[in-house]
Amino acid sequence: MKTYYLGIDNGTTGTTALLLDENWEQAGRGYCPLTQVYPADGWVEQDAEEIFRSVLEAVTAACKDAGAQPQQIVCLGLDNVGETVVLWDRRSGKPLCNAIVWQDRRTAKTCDAMKEEHGDFVMKRAGVHIDPYFSATKIRWML
Repeated sequence: MKTYYLGIDNGTTGTTALLLDENWEQAGRGYCPLTQVYPADGWVEQDAEEIFRSVLEAVTAACKDAGAQPQQIVCLGLDNVGETVVLWDRRSGKPLCNAIVWQDRRTAKTCDAMKEEHGDFVMKRAGVHIDPYFSATKIRWML
């Protein structure tokens, strides 16, 4: 039985899945676009269920393109958009709200206030500026 390696790139605007054969040649490709939601100025969200479906659709399309069955996949590599945050119900596994995407700036005022008081400390300890890009203030906002 032929075997395949699967790579999934879940990006901001879509999900791409590539199947590579034993010789590392591309055997199949699938792509599914993603919708961004802009509920307010500076806010950027995505439907977490849509993100999940986009992965399934892209992988299904890549398998179809290669004439492969899922059980032939022996390895998976996944990359995902950094600093995008989603909360889900641990019982149902369903998202509690839309994912807040890395470009979202809704926590800018919170970050500015934190920078005033703790900016130097965070820079010395973590090596980064306090910024809405990072996940912590997004999680705080969601909770």
